[in-house]
Amino acid sequence: MTDTTVPLTPARLVGATLSIALDGTVDGYDFTAAVVQTLFVPTPDWEQFDGNAPQTPAIHKNVYWTVQVTYVQDFTAGSLARFLFEHVGARADARFELAAGQALTATVTLEPGTFGGVIGDVPLATVELPCWDAPQVVD
Repeated sequence: MTDTTVPLTPARLVGATLSIALDGTVDGYDFTAAVVQTLFVPTPDWEQFDGNAPQTPAIHKNVYWTVQVTYVQDFTAGSLARFLFEHVGARADARFELAAGQALTATVTLEPGTFGGVIGDVPLATVELPCWDAPQVVD
């Protein structure tokens, strides 16, 4: 077997953007200013096969995805926290784009984040938005 050397081009998150568009709308909202972290998180679903062999394999069934967004809490009109609060359960298209132009997109269900925190700190909230399907890579 001959190995192919694959060059490394690390993703730089400086200048990355997050926008969310409600399902059925063309224009989205750019929430980049509030976002501290965006993670597309896979959760594999396995089933153990109980056969006669001493070592039984696990069978891969599916992968479920969520988009975790950590953001600065701001509950003013037009803020991400308020948007999530006002559109609970709505279907939306999320787009996380790197400065280099590559993006991940996913259709998600909107959920509200937490509100409150330590007095004197800038409070953060993390919300986990379930995906309808696997995210898509856009070059």
